[in-house]
Amino acid sequence: MLKSLSIKNLAVIKDAYIDFEKGLNILTGETGAGKSIVIDSINLIIGDRASKEIIRTGENTARIEGLFYISDSVKEKIENLGIVCEDNELLIVREINLDGKNMIRINGSIVVLSILKEIGSLLINIHGQNENQELLNSEKHIELLDEYAGNGKLLEEYKKIYNEARMLSDTINKSKMSEEEKERKKSLLEYEIECIENVNLKEGEIEELLEKRKIIMNSQKIVDNLNDALSRISRGYNNFSAEELLAVSSKKISEISNYDDALNGLSDRLNDIYYNLIDVSSELSEISSSYGFSEEEINEIENRIDEINNLRRRFGNDYYSIMEYYNKIKEELNNINFSDECILRSEKELAHKKKELKIYSDKLTDSRVKAGNKLEKEIIKELEDLNMKNTTFKVDIKNEEKFLKDGINKVEFLMSANAGIDLGKLTKIASGGEISRIMLAINCALLSTNRIPTMIYDEIDTGVSGRAAQKIAEKLYYVSKNRQVLCVTHLAQIAAMADTHFLIEKNLDKKTTKTSVLKLNREERVDELSRILGGVEITKNTIFSAEEMLNQSCLYKEGKV
Repeated sequence: MLKSLSIKNLAVIKDAYIDFEKGLNILTGETGAGKSIVIDSINLIIGDRASKEIIRTGENTARIEGLFYISDSVKEKIENLGIVCEDNELLIVREINLDGKNMIRINGSIVVLSILKEIGSLLINIHGQNENQELLNSEKHIELLDEYAGNGKLLEEYKKIYNEARMLSDTINKSKMSEEEKERKKSLLEYEIECIENVNLKEGEIEELLEKRKIIMNSQKIVDNLNDALSRISRGYNNFSAEELLAVSSKKISEISNYDDALNGLSDRLNDIYYNLIDVSSELSEISSSYGFSEEEINEIENRIDEINNLRRRFGNDYYSIMEYYNKIKEELNNINFSDECILRSEKELAHKKKELKIYSDKLTDSRVKAGNKLEKEIIKELEDLNMKNTTFKVDIKNEEKFLKDGINKVEFLMSANAGIDLGKLTKIASGGEISRIMLAINCALLSTNRIPTMIYDEIDTGVSGRAAQKIAEKLYYVSKNRQVLCVTHLAQIAAMADTHFLIEKNLDKKTTKTSVLKLNREERVDELSRILGGVEITKNTIFSAEEMLNQSCLYKEGKV
């Protein structure tokens, strides 16, 4: 359940904090006071998209915090998403910034909107004017019926097989082509395969060729520098070579080495340098002679590079891309060559899937028919309680000749609001107030299957008054006995039934509009009910009526009326 809600800088609300309670929580207030902003705030912390336009004028950031108490089963689902929940509490924080850098935190962990929406669906179910309009969409009726029938697992199995059957059907359709198309495709694939195979590309070959071409292009400079170095070492420079100079130096030091032991070491080191230089000179000579490339060899390298580059332009940038494409077209050619066999195999598998679909769709149909009959009776009973005694309600189930994404059934709710009037679609038969009551009746019928802990009814009393309003109040109280209910209303009958009553009030403070949320005590509730009943002028009779309403509500809750 929703334990508390904190709102800062959202539309007309500067700063508001609401402690919600178990049971029936009622929100009332003048039109435009900000009741819808409270509901919008709750929508935001369960995953609605946010716009920076909702930030209060003059502020940079709007912030909403919602603290929830959650059951062990909900806790387990949330922790599976990687969010730690201690003491079965969940804190959701949503910030909306003018610069577009919005932030969502759940128990301190930053999450994306899709995760918030997934978690929000476990916490709160909101019914307002938009949700009631969904009831007019016949495509939603099958979802409501399946929820009532508890068809979740059965439908999941059906959809799994249905998706597999669709994939098989798509594969078969793609495999089926005319002989002319098949031959044309085969010729193209065979040509491309031949092109790749003829080149006989080796892994790393292009890199080796490019490196070799780089050496060839710089071979003259390499040879010139090698020969210059060799000349200076062995053939001399200014009449003296490095070898000759080292030989003379070594001899001079050797002649005087007997006079000082330190000179012995120097003589040996000069000898080592001399013989190393002889080795370097020999290697330079060998390397220099190896840099001779014939024109034929150069042409072969260039032609091979052109051949490989042609493959790269057509089939992939590197060896791996080319070979990946090669394997792909080989498989495609193989599939064409064996397409008839593949089609036959897929068609057999599809026929098996259709048999499975038939079994599951029949089970779904049986379940929906049984649940539909039961739901009709329950909703008619609920509607009678809601002062719609002459209403006829029918769950119309028709079978299609093909498999649909959720079975073979088309489901539509039909009704007649008056005796002697033929059944018709809700869009043509029901008024706004009747739609609200039908939605409430469906919610009451679905209480046993709907495990969402908090339900919100946003002005579900639109178009309702008098005895019907009292019946709606009683139904809301009935719903709230097993879960938390929040309800925005303009009707005194519904407000009087509250376990907890909040007043949304708008005030002008130093030329700034501020909205506050107040939890009302008994005396304050009488004042607010009087305002709702009396409008501008509140008389003693109005106050008496308000007090009587509160007393009657208490007696109803105690089962004394």
